[in-house]
Amino acid sequence: MSFGTGYDGLCREEVLDSKAYFYNVVFDHYRTTYTEPALSACANNVIFRANPGGMDLVGSAYLTNTSCTNCDFSATAYFDAPNPSELGWFGGCGLILCTGRNNYII
Repeated sequence: MSFGTGYDGLCREEVLDSKAYFYNVVFDHYRTTYTEPALSACANNVIFRANPGGMDLVGSAYLTNTSCTNCDFSATAYFDAPNPSELGWFGGCGLILCTGRNNYII
């Protein structure tokens, strides 16, 4: 849908903001690689990773008295790079790359 040369129409359903609150949570043994053979299938085990369908917004996470034991720092959060295929009319962000999956508030 278009309203003239100065306006874009919406091609996709909007993404609504969400919030997750974590109180007294202990994340344990999150790693991107494991040395134990029995755990090799658990590689890329990351605490916070965005929904791949949410190109324009990622919900916020609020952590209170939360810790991660036996975790790799790189397994805390995974940030997707902007996807060039989402550029343009049907990409959802107009003429700029959608950066929602790499903008977090934690």
